[in-house]
Amino acid sequence: MVWLLSYGLAKFSFGQFGLLSPGQLNHTYGQTSPMFLLWTFMAASPGYQLVGGVAEVQPALFLLHRRTVTLGALIAVVTITNVFALNMAYDVPVKLFSFHLLLAALVLAAYDLPRLLALFTGRVVPAAEWPARTGWGRVWASWLATVAVLALMGQASL
Repeated sequence: MVWLLSYGLAKFSFGQFGLLSPGQLNHTYGQTSPMFLLWTFMAASPGYQLVGGVAEVQPALFLLHRRTVTLGALIAVVTITNVFALNMAYDVPVKLFSFHLLLAALVLAAYDLPRLLALFTGRVVPAAEWPARTGWGRVWASWLATVAVLALMGQASL
């Protein structure tokens, strides 16, 4: 969740790929590495960077709350699959790290696998038993973290 937030928030402030500069346009296609080509493509499209940021921050926010962990994990699987595919296709050095993030999201989604399979079979399956939270402190902490992330998103987009 922390990595989704950090990469997603970096996209809101254009900190990961930056914005397209004239120096990037001086390179010919044959002089560039696949990773440089990906970074140039992402820098040329601020809108796509923002969409990517939302796609990474949104599942992280869902993962903060027990009731929406499965939804967050499923969205994270889709998002990280795209990131992993880009890392593999454009030879970005963090291939193994993004694969580990994908595996983590799949493990979280698999925790509720019987209920997900029940969507296709029509059976009624009880919800997975998550560890009990003690007291209101943890509930409030997750909501305070959600508010803090939304505030950071707003500040980064200014």
